[in-house]
Amino acid sequence: MLPVELAWLIAALGCGLGGAGLYQARLAQRLARVHRELEAVRYEHPQGVPARAFPALARCGVTRLVWRGEWLGVPLAGEVAAPQQGRGHWQGRINCGEDIDLTLEARTAVARGERHWLASAACELLLLRWRAQAASDAARLEGALRQHALFALDTLHAARNLGQWAQFVADEFAAAADDAALLTAGRRLAEAAPLIRQRAQRLLAASRGEGAQDAAPPEDLAALIRACARMNGVALALTGQAHSRSPRGLWLTILDNLFLNARQHQAGVELSGRLAPTNDGVCFELIFPFDRFGAGTDALFAPFHPGSDAGLGLGLYLARRAARQAQGELATGEQPARFIVRLR
Repeated sequence: MLPVELAWLIAALGCGLGGAGLYQARLAQRLARVHRELEAVRYEHPQGVPARAFPALARCGVTRLVWRGEWLGVPLAGEVAAPQQGRGHWQGRINCGEDIDLTLEARTAVARGERHWLASAACELLLLRWRAQAASDAARLEGALRQHALFALDTLHAARNLGQWAQFVADEFAAAADDAALLTAGRRLAEAAPLIRQRAQRLLAASRGEGAQDAAPPEDLAALIRACARMNGVALALTGQAHSRSPRGLWLTILDNLFLNARQHQAGVELSGRLAPTNDGVCFELIFPFDRFGAGTDALFAPFHPGSDAGLGLGLYLARRAARQAQGELATGEQPARFIVRLR
């Protein structure tokens, strides 16, 4: 049998450990309750968050909360406080690059011990929840800016393509030596007029923030391909026929960039094309009179990697991006060198 003194010591230790466990469990329960209350706080506008969260913090021993900084370009500053003075201190920071930078400071009723720990833990919960909202707001802003930049880039490149076509037409008329040559240039301009009008309408709609006006599929895809080739001054021998469900505007984006690149690199050389239906759409191949491209296939689609002094290095990148956004593909092949467009 254990001596009486040892038995009493073991019993006292057991009671002490049990009491400490119960105390820690009660602290954990209080912290879980604060967490639920802070989760229920609305975070739509950051300026109102501290006032809505402060009652939960005050029940944990926070006597004063001060914030200052900037949130998406809007200065934020303020404080909320309870009547009693605080002796402890806590500080935290929310930083999401240049867009969000906010400092929080709190006073707690006591400077040490379990009550200070509970108050500081409640402030950390608020910081974590607010930081998550900051990350969400910054991500939405970055996504919106990215979409705006891509839209502006698409519009700028479409305007550049149209301007380059206007330069082609001006050069052709300027080089006409007689009435017959002027008549030929005029007929070519008349053939291209419907497509040019449509491109101009798309640019005007984009400048007004309106959506694309050519979402219907092309009525005659082969005729559209031939017209785009003629408009860009590319001689094309096209075979085959197929129907596509993809928007006409998508085809124009891809074809314009393909034929402009072809004219820049293979001026005066006739290209061939094949158009054929597939199980889930259509395939168009633009075939060049050589076995392989001079640059690697990856370099052809890399942005800001122009193949000539006249290019911006964005046409093929934008064309493939448009095809992939429509669950299609723009790829290359060799022997012979060719571009392959697959769309629905």
